[in-house]
Amino acid sequence: MAEIVEMTPLEHAAAAVWKEIERQSDAGGPSLVPRYDEEADLEHLAIDGTIDAKGIVRAVLTAIREPSNAMKNAAHRVGATFVLGEPYDQWYRMIDAALAEEG
Repeated sequence: MAEIVEMTPLEHAAAAVWKEIERQSDAGGPSLVPRYDEEADLEHLAIDGTIDAKGIVRAVLTAIREPSNAMKNAAHRVGATFVLGEPYDQWYRMIDAALAEEG
């Protein structure tokens, strides 16, 4: 059985960028070289064309909406206390609010 490795928030965001650009490309937007795959180099990509930057940011925010274990632990280490739920529940609310904003 293959080992499951948890991606960091940065890796989730980078993968989301690739997937969103690929989605835009498939919808008739820019061409993307190379095409996204699980083994792709998430630090380098080439784009020929125009992209929807807001679509990419939305994809990144959605990708990092779920806090990693390291983020959850950091919230607990600083002794964060909130009226509702766990400290990282506020993270969900902030990301959801950002995604809901018009702009």
